[in-house]
Amino acid sequence: MTEAAEQGFLLSQQNLPASLPSVVREADRAVLGGYSVILWWAVGLTLLAGLLAGLLVTAKAPSGDAGSR
Repeated sequence: MTEAAEQGFLLSQQNLPASLPSVVREADRAVLGGYSVILWWAVGLTLLAGLLAGLLVTAKAPSGDAGSR
């Protein structure tokens, strides 16, 4: 059970002794909380990278016709 939780797998609460469902529920909550934190960090970093790229791209289109080069 600890190996599954360490690897990020959700655990089934079926066929467990009466004392274990609360432990499994807490382990599942911790795993899903970790996934949620990673998801929001990824979203935030992606938005930050997009903002930075938008600020850095300041090149203007060349003026004149294409044949003059």
